[in-house]
Amino acid sequence: EILKEREDQIKEVLPQLKQLKQTITKKPTVEFFEGLAGLKLIHDTILREKPDEIMVYGNPEQHYEIMKFYLPRFVKERVKLGIKARVIIKDSKVGREWMKRKEKEELRQTKFFSEQPKDFPSVTYMWNNKIAYFTIEKKIIAVIIKDESIAEAQKVVFENMWRFSSKKPRP
Repeated sequence: EILKEREDQIKEVLPQLKQLKQTITKKPTVEFFEGLAGLKLIHDTILREKPDEIMVYGNPEQHYEIMKFYLPRFVKERVKLGIKARVIIKDSKVGREWMKRKEKEELRQTKFFSEQPKDFPSVTYMWNNKIAYFTIEKKIIAVIIKDESIAEAQKVVFENMWRFSSKKPRP
């Protein structure tokens, strides 16, 4: 009889618990990385997750300088996995000679910021429901935010920048 009473109590409370569960929103996850090893780990995560596309914007000179031994391997693996890239960059020697020149073979579309930022010491990567921010100046620091709403908002920003960016560097 006690067992039956407990069962009835559980049945009575269960709908309320289910409703409560639906109202709890999922919190974003944030991961923090330092140094070159952290940057490599983020790039490896992208390869492991195999998104259809990555969207990137930032300063290619600093990014390439810091990761010159690793970045070509990342690009080769990304291409092997069929991961496309759309990239908006600051006009620079690296941007014009390395990135723009090898677009087709590296499954990449490259555009240049319409207004050249004076200083741009960071790179942003977006894929699936994640955004990675890298600071690449004096100290290498990176943060990955995993959240569907935040990722969607950043993708809207990227798409607007993409629309107003140029396929050719400004003279």
